[in-house]
Amino acid sequence: MNIRYVTRESVSLTLVVLGWFAAVAGGLLYFNNYETTPGSTRPSPDRWPTAGAVPFSQGKVNLVVFAHPRCPCTRASLAELKSLLKDCPAPVSTHILFWVPPNASSPWTTSDLWEQARAIADVQLVADEGGQQAHCFGATTSGHLMIFAPDGTRLYSGGLTNGRGRVGNDSGLAAIRTLIIQQQPLPAETAVFGCPLFNSPSSENGTELCQKPL
Repeated sequence: MNIRYVTRESVSLTLVVLGWFAAVAGGLLYFNNYETTPGSTRPSPDRWPTAGAVPFSQGKVNLVVFAHPRCPCTRASLAELKSLLKDCPAPVSTHILFWVPPNASSPWTTSDLWEQARAIADVQLVADEGGQQAHCFGATTSGHLMIFAPDGTRLYSGGLTNGRGRVGNDSGLAAIRTLIIQQQPLPAETAVFGCPLFNSPSSENGTELCQKPL
């Protein structure tokens, strides 16, 4: 008869292994919840807001994207926007509005996200001091895209990605391309995945919810 003895060392090793697996599982669950949790939204205007300072281009589909210059999630949104505009044959006017605090210094307007946005062809970059224009459009989350028909009617309000920092929302981008070409409304509003636009300028990462360093 074989007798197996359970030593204190083997019990400790087992507990260490179980603890490691629990930590890994918990980390994966945390990041999955983080990536799939949308940001807050407010109702978007049905027409291009005339009270705002962003010019409307007559005779074109108008796109406006709201971004936070220190939101890592927005890298994916800008990448998807570049893909969308590159493959879209319809004439469009595109503005990217970056939230910045009033009297922002150069570090706020020269971030790598600004440079990424600047590399997208035929887009206009705007420093939205204090989020005044975002308030006019009802945008509260970085990565929010709104599309307006040539007559000023809103066609779409929502995100460019299907998760925080996720690239490869092919079905969603295909639908948006079709929307721009045919100008037929999609679901009126969809989830936006990104960090809050409005926050304290002294915040180290630029947001309250996004814990990933830039």
